[in-house]
Amino acid sequence: MFGLSGEHLIILVAVLFIFGPAQLPKLGAVLGKTARNFKHGFKGVHEPQYRKLGERDAD
Repeated sequence: MFGLSGEHLIILVAVLFIFGPAQLPKLGAVLGKTARNFKHGFKGVHEPQYRKLGERDAD
């Protein structure tokens, strides 16, 4: 599913040079928390339901 190509390696090396090897675990943890919070935020989101003009609610 996930292939490692030349572009990925270049990005990984650039991140390593920018943040340094000591910061990579912290960066990974922050990215994981961000992705988890993003997924959690979308759990309660539902598609809005519209009705046609002239229709009345049954309530």
